[in-house]
Amino acid sequence: IGHDMFYTDRSGEMAWGSYTGTESAITWTVVTSPVPSSYGMAVWGDYLFLCNGEIGTDNLFIFDINSDGSVNLTPIWSAEFTEVVDGANGAIDYDGTYLYVYPQNDFVYTLDIDWTGALENSTWGQIKAEF
Repeated sequence: IGHDMFYTDRSGEMAWGSYTGTESAITWTVVTSPVPSSYGMAVWGDYLFLCNGEIGTDNLFIFDINSDGSVNLTPIWSAEFTEVVDGANGAIDYDGTYLYVYPQNDFVYTLDIDWTGALENSTWGQIKAEF
């Protein structure tokens, strides 16, 4: 939840709708997701963090959230994270300092992604994994 919006995803689709906590229903804007097999999202400030279940390709993504609450569907950053070779990422969260990645049936990984100063796909912006 961010920008007074609720964000969600499912295989092949991403959606958002106005939500302040009192509505009994949400009117969704549904778009084709630029990321296949989404497994989790998190919102922080003007950014949407997303992970998916792909192995061997980028599977962590950051998107801009526009001022109207819609998502810019071109990722501003992406990278591959495969600490668990045979397990896809199951969920993601960001708290303003650390990116938490939850591979399915495994440990929680706490990642320092040097946000927002130096994100680079090839280097993870000096990423460190803490176990």
